[in-house]
Amino acid sequence: MNKLNVLIAAILMIASYSLTAQVAITPGGGSADASALLDLQSTSKGFLPPRMTEAERNLISSPATGLMIYNTTSNQPNYFNGTYWIDNNGYISAKIGDSLRGGIVFYINQPGDYNYSSSNQSGLIAATSDQSSGIAWITGGSTQTTENGNTNPALGYGEDNTYAMMDQTGYTGGAAQVCYSYEATDADGEVWDQWILPSKDELNKLYINRAVVGGFDTDKSYWSSSESSSINAFVQVFTGGSQTSNNKNTSNAVRAIYYY
Repeated sequence: MNKLNVLIAAILMIASYSLTAQVAITPGGGSADASALLDLQSTSKGFLPPRMTEAERNLISSPATGLMIYNTTSNQPNYFNGTYWIDNNGYISAKIGDSLRGGIVFYINQPGDYNYSSSNQSGLIAATSDQSSGIAWITGGSTQTTENGNTNPALGYGEDNTYAMMDQTGYTGGAAQVCYSYEATDADGEVWDQWILPSKDELNKLYINRAVVGGFDTDKSYWSSSESSSINAFVQVFTGGSQTSNNKNTSNAVRAIYYY
């Protein structure tokens, strides 16, 4: 019997029976290591796990903890830790709708995005409920003196915008502060704090995936951290999804986000 037939026979035995003995697959007839249930032995060949794209991997139903594949999208081995797929560098590979850091993933950064990295997945997480049902964009302090003077509407700028809002002289509170003060606890009991008010474009991504996050008041508008003028800031209208601007003293809802 040639080596290929031996290998096929061994695989069929493993697939067909519940073995109590150890198994070694080896061209030299060696025995399995005492610590191994299955011992593949070779000095010229490797072990080849199932290869699939990230999209194909994400279609695996109820993956077992420890399941391993080779991700041809990122060209890295992945394993499932019981909650998330993890790559060879220890980075999380989440999906939209996954629970992460006490919130829900609603956007995964794409090539060209501010925080995109080809070697480390990054994206945006939303709090699971509103931080305010109605609050002004800013209370106390001055408003910005020029249009978009210290804020930016693009993806990746909600954090900078949030800090710019709170750093104004005389600032006492508002939409940014309730986000920054929010704390979320994840499934492992770790607390995640210092959340941010989303930029205009981040808020629009949140609106698009509002169904997977949930808990929004569709009769309200939600503040972004991006200004449209010295006295107005952008909001997302959750009735219909349009984006417009409101006076900064207007009372609107707030939903915090977090970068990962």
